[in-house]
Amino acid sequence: MTSNPANKPARRQRSVVSSFLCYGDEGTNNFRVSIFKRSDLVRSYKNKWAACSGSIENSDPNPLAAARREIREETTLTSADITLLRAGKSYSIVDEELNTEWTIYPFAFLLRDEGKGRAGIVIDWEHTTYALVKPEEVEERDTVPHLSKSLERVLVGKVVAAGLRELRDDHESGARVLAGKAVEILASAIRKGDVRGMRSMKGRDSESKESLEMWWRGFKMIGWHLKVARESMGAAITVAVCRALKVVEEEVITGGTPKEVETRALKQLEIVLDERRYNNGRMAMRFRIWLSDQFKEKKSISVLMLSSSSSIKACLVAALAGDTNHRIHLKIMESRPLFEGVAFARSLLKELKHRGMNRIEVEIASDASAGILAKDVDIVLLGADRISEEGDVSNKTGSLAAVLCAKELSTNVKVVVVSEIEKVAGPGKKEDHKEEDNDVSEITKHWPSGADFEATSEQGQEIVRVRNVYFEWVPAKYIDHYICEFGIFNAEQIKNHSEQVARMGEEMFGDL
Repeated sequence: MTSNPANKPARRQRSVVSSFLCYGDEGTNNFRVSIFKRSDLVRSYKNKWAACSGSIENSDPNPLAAARREIREETTLTSADITLLRAGKSYSIVDEELNTEWTIYPFAFLLRDEGKGRAGIVIDWEHTTYALVKPEEVEERDTVPHLSKSLERVLVGKVVAAGLRELRDDHESGARVLAGKAVEILASAIRKGDVRGMRSMKGRDSESKESLEMWWRGFKMIGWHLKVARESMGAAITVAVCRALKVVEEEVITGGTPKEVETRALKQLEIVLDERRYNNGRMAMRFRIWLSDQFKEKKSISVLMLSSSSSIKACLVAALAGDTNHRIHLKIMESRPLFEGVAFARSLLKELKHRGMNRIEVEIASDASAGILAKDVDIVLLGADRISEEGDVSNKTGSLAAVLCAKELSTNVKVVVVSEIEKVAGPGKKEDHKEEDNDVSEITKHWPSGADFEATSEQGQEIVRVRNVYFEWVPAKYIDHYICEFGIFNAEQIKNHSEQVARMGEEMFGDL
């Protein structure tokens, strides 16, 4: 056991944020990041170039709030002037000279066109000047320790940046589709040569072990950014990305230059993408078998659903394609504000018409009609964007109302969740998962003319808050069956898989 010298104090632990203000198109020549030269009035790293940084205070609810506070204090820019581009994975470094272990939370923010812009940056006493430079030029400055490492953790290449924006802005596709898109982004990063940090392009085609390790670390970092791109869909994306990275890791272990590994890895990712296309079919067959067993004596089955789900569509098509004579009366809640339920009905009917199937009738009503639609139904059929370790299911807002109404108004109704197993999240209660609050204009644009009232009082206090939350939780106690590609799962099997997801994420990203 090593003892601490009597005259040496215990090492300090400090958590700090490090934020880069950016403008331009990421991954292009016009992209710039801000760096600030620290004054000789600060306590550490005097006259060094740094990001907009500072300690996380006890009053800060989270690192992101601390980052915004520091930006406001050091530049006068507020949330009206900047928008979060990306949060990087935190990391720790030790400065022996200062006897301090720093835990650094890196962020990148875009200067908003409608805000103050670059001209709005007004530095305080902590800095003497600032510069807007190309990302690769940061290394040329005399910086605080590991500034380039922080920057590498928040920036990606042009192809990956476009893919992350697509994941963030796609509010029509379900978790399964977005998880598939995440794997496709990994493949595209290889195809387009976009696996890079600031330094990882150097020696990319060399045969050195260091070059391959650099490539693999950069590729895993892309996976990490994909994993956190959509928190509400995070479970499915995390599992899909980790499984894809695992097959690439096997190619890294086999060895070779980054270019050789990329060639083999791309072939493996294409196999992964092909396999994903079969999962829906397997799950749909499980549903068809369950439906036949459950309703042997019933010819007409009433089903209530909402929103749009590729999993539900596959299950319904499979059920109608079976050798039974079941007829389905499908009741769909239109699913505001984007009306995905309407789009789902159109897509389903087009598919059935193409297949020559007509044993279905469809009824569509507003979300507010949940109590009417839920009367005398046999099944409430839910997709899932996330399943907690306890079996609670996150699905489109309106799901809980549909379930509660059906339980009250329909005798022997079964609440069935059809979902690929990858949507089971790691350990954590449903309350731990962040709500996804979206653009309220999606709601207000449908309001009648003249309905735009003042949202604040004369004193500037908020008195009206408009919310656009896409997803809500249905507690496990209301769910009768979970049907996935591997069969019908129970709560214990869900919990076991949740633990596997946690191990998978830690094994893949724990060393980043």
